[in-house]
Amino acid sequence: MKVYPEELELFAKYTREELQDFPLVTDDQFEQMRTHSRKLKEWEKQHWVFHNTLNVVVLTLLVSLMVYFGMILPTQLAPSYSMLFLCAGLYGFVSYSLCIFTLHEGAGHNSIIRNHGPISRALGFVANNLCRLSFADSSYYHSIHPQHHHSTATENDCAFTNYVMPKRFLISMLPLSGVMPYCDYKIHTPPTMTKSKLVTDLIGTTWILIIAYQLLTHGYSVLMTAVFIVFMTWVSFTVDRIRETTEHNLMPGNKNNVARSFGPNLWGLFICGGPWGQVCHLMHHMLPSATWYQQIILHYRFKAIATPAQLEAFCMQGGMLDYPKVAYKILRTNIKDYFYAKGPGPS
Repeated sequence: MKVYPEELELFAKYTREELQDFPLVTDDQFEQMRTHSRKLKEWEKQHWVFHNTLNVVVLTLLVSLMVYFGMILPTQLAPSYSMLFLCAGLYGFVSYSLCIFTLHEGAGHNSIIRNHGPISRALGFVANNLCRLSFADSSYYHSIHPQHHHSTATENDCAFTNYVMPKRFLISMLPLSGVMPYCDYKIHTPPTMTKSKLVTDLIGTTWILIIAYQLLTHGYSVLMTAVFIVFMTWVSFTVDRIRETTEHNLMPGNKNNVARSFGPNLWGLFICGGPWGQVCHLMHHMLPSATWYQQIILHYRFKAIATPAQLEAFCMQGGMLDYPKVAYKILRTNIKDYFYAKGPGPS
């Protein structure tokens, strides 16, 4: 993802003017969290069979749902646009869930399957590359994701979203933005063609063609099939951009304070694609080695020791209006500061 100097300048301005009294995580709180995380990691080492089995069950469920919503259910229904949008939307959400899980937890941190022999090694390879079904390049992401943790909220942050210009976000909302060169607000694919990207594009295209063949041979027209494919990819990429933007935007540039956590509530499970989709992102940046279910445990641990101000700053609650309030604040601040302070966006 390209980082623009305008965004860095706006973030520096926002930091100076708005974040002076931010309720930062204290050293003592961090040490408590790290101590608890070490206990969880020790438990995982002793119960690696449970860890691997749990994640295999999750992967199997998600792949099965993708096949069902993309290839089975549409062919069992009379072709219609209402059913088409329903199936495409469900497929898009499930494919997003699988993609973010296998791209981040798998390719980014290699923590889906613990290696304890040839079988687990093979399962780990598959798990880390299932994101290619959604055109996400696992090798590229694996090479750049550590930089996001080491250089958070700086010009070297390959996923800088602490301040996002409205134009970039709105462009990413357009259909097919995830695979189009006009959108540079994405982290799942390299900007130039590489051997790994070629493999990803071939796998992703083949998977799309299999879905298209199933639809075309069961009464769907070429137009309906095209609409199905465009809509399912739009749902997947749009939810992903909303998630990543919300996690970091307007948060301090410090790894212990750099992200919000949705929490495993209705909004978190939807926008993050399930409990394995980074619903507790602050915990992930504080303790990157913690797995998705450990992050949830740590999230509740943090809530127990956090001040009311910290809870409001870091943790979105489960109410229906909690997320819209945060989203409104982000959009209002980004739009106001950008258009009134900086002028036109990147060309």
